[in-house]
Amino acid sequence: MSNREKVFGLTYPHVGSRSLALAMKQLGYRVGAGTMGSSGRYYDNYMRCMLRGSAKFTICKDFDYVGGTGTLCYRQLSELWPSAKFILCFRDPKQWIERVTHHHSRPIQKTFIKRALEFPIDGRGASRLAYFGSIGFNRDEWLRRYLAHAEDVRKFFRGTDRLLVLNVCSGEGWGKVCPFLGVPEPDMPFPAINKGHMKRRLKDK
Repeated sequence: MSNREKVFGLTYPHVGSRSLALAMKQLGYRVGAGTMGSSGRYYDNYMRCMLRGSAKFTICKDFDYVGGTGTLCYRQLSELWPSAKFILCFRDPKQWIERVTHHHSRPIQKTFIKRALEFPIDGRGASRLAYFGSIGFNRDEWLRRYLAHAEDVRKFFRGTDRLLVLNVCSGEGWGKVCPFLGVPEPDMPFPAINKGHMKRRLKDK
């Protein structure tokens, strides 16, 4: 729906970003790629913008909702789209770092890191550099950046009505999202992608 207000999802990995993207689609928003520059026809524009320190991403013109690494430029995006709203997905830091640690303990991550170090601006390698400043996993530094990003976002939007902090992983959903966007609540459950995986992880502990 082209008349929708622009919405940006300020999403780090493993915070419910895919659930939020699906929810926005169910609300009728045109949803862009989950990660702004990971692949597809927007990638070259994304990389050029990031290298120039610009937030004039082509994908933002074509969709109502956009999330991913490009939203790290939320200050510029807020100026380029003065009526846009922002949803910060945030989960308990202990849960987040445990989930990330588990993810990066998988053997396949060694293969990925080797490839990403060889091609650091390709796909997920570029995303890791943008989010965390490194490709290899560093538990303390990644957690520090996760917390600092959330705090910086809160400070930047403090005193405005443009930011919603949403904890999808704890069960927050339509009850917060719909009033914030000024849209009716749909008659369906809020999406919970990977919820089954998280239940299995908790059961194993």
